[in-house]
Amino acid sequence: MPLRGIRWDGGLSKEQCRNSIHWSRFRWSTAYMKKDIPEGGIIGQILEGYEAYLEPGLSHRRISHKTVCQKIRALENEPHVKVRLAGQSLEKKPVYQLTLGSGPVQVLMWSQMHGNEPTATMALFDLLKFLMVSDNFQPVRSAILERLTLHLVPVLNPDGAERFQRWNAAGIDLNRDAQMLESPESRILKHLTDEIQPQYAFNLHDQSTRYSVGNTRKHTMIAFLAPPADEARSISQGREKSMKLIAHLYSCLAEIIPGHVAAYSDEFEPRAFGDNIQKWGHSTVLIESGGEKNDREKQGLRRLNMAMYAEALYSIARGMFLDRSLDTYHSIPPNTSHIFDIVLRNVRVQIAGEEVRMDVGINREEMPDPHSEGFLTKGILAESGDLSLFFGYEELDAGGALMTPGKVAPGMRSAKSPSFVRETEYLLRQGYTAVQIMEEKVPYEIRVQVPLRILTSGETCTYGLMPGTEADVLVWKSSELFCAVIKGELIRFGYDTTE
Repeated sequence: MPLRGIRWDGGLSKEQCRNSIHWSRFRWSTAYMKKDIPEGGIIGQILEGYEAYLEPGLSHRRISHKTVCQKIRALENEPHVKVRLAGQSLEKKPVYQLTLGSGPVQVLMWSQMHGNEPTATMALFDLLKFLMVSDNFQPVRSAILERLTLHLVPVLNPDGAERFQRWNAAGIDLNRDAQMLESPESRILKHLTDEIQPQYAFNLHDQSTRYSVGNTRKHTMIAFLAPPADEARSISQGREKSMKLIAHLYSCLAEIIPGHVAAYSDEFEPRAFGDNIQKWGHSTVLIESGGEKNDREKQGLRRLNMAMYAEALYSIARGMFLDRSLDTYHSIPPNTSHIFDIVLRNVRVQIAGEEVRMDVGINREEMPDPHSEGFLTKGILAESGDLSLFFGYEELDAGGALMTPGKVAPGMRSAKSPSFVRETEYLLRQGYTAVQIMEEKVPYEIRVQVPLRILTSGETCTYGLMPGTEADVLVWKSSELFCAVIKGELIRFGYDTTE
């Protein structure tokens, strides 16, 4: 149990990570509550009964290739799903194409061309489950599967996904390889596009969680783009359809996540697949999943994505989006960068005998644990000074309290000691942010359980207060700890953790 009086604000518990978005706070119109299917706008209804469509075993972003293959092999027994090996990655991992539906309109959807962007992969498996069950949404399924043929490619970049990195095994960004086609994964996507000749293509990504919407203090949860096909951003017939479809989705989401939808930059990128697929004559929609407080494992955004895919496909099948105005598309506010993971306001820092008052923006970074399959976090001091134009997922006004860099506790300890975890909580109260241990490695469970940074034998760390340094910091009021940021987590003192 954490030390009484310390509140962890980082959403570290498994329950917080898995069930982090509280859908009850989102507003949808009374039309969504009707039992009959409304003329568009089914997102809210799907979210209400989402547990029926949740594919199990995908509760974390780091999805192993083994898990993906198991999920796909299980679909081979489904009579309505055709499983096909589309090709192999650079390291010979299979890339699959899943096809269902019998309609004349061809739709291609792919996920995780960047290996560390898995939200859409989870959502695609949920979409498959949604399309294969039987409930009150049968009219929606019938419209989709009778009028469309869906081609899904979950995890285009399995080598990158296994490493949880953007690039493939050769270090190539697949979304900058549409012209050269040097990577086998890029050639798979080009071949599928040529073979299927989709009327609609969905390029599914995750963007940084630190994008905000226009000049608001709201984080971006979903960003859209109808990719341009040239520098002039010309609006071809195909791109116009993409824009109208996005306008339709934007209007639907305004009822679900008001103010949390943005437009991705429409700067033409001649090497990107979205821009080129648009240029090749296929209406292309880019969907970027952003962030939400306490949704680090993207479980809430996973749900939102799947419901949005169903809405998009149903709208295509019914032609409901075609009368949408391009003005709606152009009214979507742009992605901006006005957000940090943590903002500490009004802290004092002592420099060369002088005191300076400032705000501090801290961002959280993830890194692989060298001794396990897990990952560790650290905080980076991203910016300091006047941050009045910025906001944070977590904010705390220090009221002029003194901020000091972290400290390593003196002496060495054994992580195997039964009292080790309790002792680290005591050391935190004494103003230490790291502890040195005798062992060369420590179990992952211990690393994530203790509030301090653990330094193994021979490992050192250097603390500072300059931008770019690791942000293990302490904030003091009248010689008492007010708060701390350690390992990218905000820890507040003086709170009852039983609340």
